Amino acid sequence: MLFKCKICGGELNIQKGQSIVECEYCGVKQTLPRFLDENTKLMYDRANSYLLHNEFDKAENIYNQILLADKEDAEAYWNLVLCKYGVTYVKDPQSGKYIPTCNRTHYASVFNDENYQNAIKYANAEKAELYKQDAKTID
Repeated sequence: MLFKCKICGGELNIQKGQSIVECEYCGVKQTLPRFLDENTKLMYDRANSYLLHNEFDKAENIYNQILLADKEDAEAYWNLVLCKYGVTYVKDPQSGKYIPTCNRTHYASVFNDENYQNAIKYANAEKAELYKQDAKTID
């Protein structure tokens, strides 16, 4: 299955059952959603495209639609956190790594966010660890 990287927009080649993949173009290790069907995949592609273009409110609407179909989709909850904090991934010129960077200010800790807590609750251990690492940077 092909899916677009949420950092650079490159095509990710996903094997069935994978929950984490490393983009061959930007090198970022990222979590993957559970695709219920082709419609869900298309919705994720559209929402991720909005995230890449800093259209956080449009992306948020789509992630909420995804959650109507699957209330235990950890990736949708995590992406709602990214929308709320206006997170984009910016390449650090010194390390070459992509770092989550906030474009919206919130004074409440990301760790207290209900969507973050649901993302951790419904994610497998490997995904939850990546969410926690990014949340630490966002916080």
